[in-house]
Amino acid sequence: MAEADLHLKLDRILAQGEQVLARQDDFDAAVGALLAALHAMSDDMATQREVLAKLVERVDAASGDDGGEMRELIARLELHLGQIAGQCERMVTGIDALPRVLSDAAIDGVRLAMGDGLDLPKP
Repeated sequence: MAEADLHLKLDRILAQGEQVLARQDDFDAAVGALLAALHAMSDDMATQREVLAKLVERVDAASGDDGGEMRELIARLELHLGQIAGQCERMVTGIDALPRVLSDAAIDGVRLAMGDGLDLPKP
C-alpha cells in the first residue's frame, strides 16, 4: 500500500473519530440507565421475596397447619421472582461487558483498516 493511500485512510479514520466518541458517550449513558433500572428492579424483587416469605409465615401461623394451597401459590410466586432476579443479574453481567467488547471491536477495525491484522488469542 502506498504511503499516500495509507495517510488518506488514516485521515478518514481520524475524521470520524469524534463522531464515534460522541456515539460512544450516548451508548454509555444508555447502558448506565439500563443498568440502574435493572439494579432497581432486582432490589424491588428482593423486597417482594422478603414480603412473600413473611406472608408464608403468617399463613402458616393463621392456618395452624402447612398453609395448604395458599402456601403453595406463594411458594411458586417466590420461585418465579427468584428466577427473574437471576435473569436480571445475568443481563447486568452481559451489559457490563458491552463497552469493553465494543471498544475491542473498534480497535480491531482500526487495525484491519491499517493493514495490521488482528491479534487474536491462541485457542
